[in-house]
Amino acid sequence: MSKQDRVEIGGNNRRPMESQRSIQRKYAKLKLEPAEPNQINCYACTSCPEITKTIDIHKGTSPFVTSCFVCGAPARSSFYNDTVPDQAIDMEWHMPTLNETVKLRKHPDMLDHVLRGGLVARLYSGNK
Repeated sequence: MSKQDRVEIGGNNRRPMESQRSIQRKYAKLKLEPAEPNQINCYACTSCPEITKTIDIHKGTSPFVTSCFVCGAPARSSFYNDTVPDQAIDMEWHMPTLNETVKLRKHPDMLDHVLRGGLVARLYSGNK
């Protein structure tokens, strides 16, 4: 693979794609610990009436603002206030596996977020 093939182009930003070995070394330093019980957060959309209820599965950083899981507009955190206590949990914030993290190589900002202890969202696995 040439050096040019390893460059990620994003707008006017050119940055080399991180190697798999580098990702593995950084990932090995992360601590995978369960979150405190009932780490419930709500994200209120700024465009539609949707409120997405989340729970933290692992210790780590979840964002203050994320995209609305319905319309894609910005959705703001309630800072762990359960603003809709009767609503079921929609999403969970978790630390991705090493394989999932390696797949983020083409998304350098998200990869950086995870390698600094950031969590990613997925559908809540407890609503089955």
